[in-house]
Amino acid sequence: MVRADYVLNVEVKNKTTDRFAKYGFNIAALENMTKTEITTSTIWTEGVQTFEGVLLLDFLSHIGVTNGYVEAYAANEYFVEIPVKDATLAAPLIAYKRNGDYMTLRDKGPLWIVFPYDSSENYRTDEVFSQSIWQVDSFIIQ
Repeated sequence: MVRADYVLNVEVKNKTTDRFAKYGFNIAALENMTKTEITTSTIWTEGVQTFEGVLLLDFLSHIGVTNGYVEAYAANEYFVEIPVKDATLAAPLIAYKRNGDYMTLRDKGPLWIVFPYDSSENYRTDEVFSQSIWQVDSFIIQ
């Protein structure tokens, strides 16, 4: 069930039963998880930006996911796949703030998957850029 008061609706597939457990997270729930900041430039914005949010690794740990992949969906139903094994202590970040402000749909929010693009060439690839999805509102984890 998708609820409008959640900024992130999540479905996690149980590999044994093929059923999905459903979760909903509002901004306050995300803010109660370990906060991380990434300061970096992006190819979609001007100048250096500071993003605040929760690392995908910490989020997945919170809901007990250790393998598989995340389908991250945007409000316009665009989606990308991010392998769970690619979630690290450095990236990606599920950002809910940019430069200290909560993001709206108009400015790529409410959630944006970002990487520390300036920190390494590894974060400046077509694959990483394609995983940098904004207007995220749901995950399906399989």
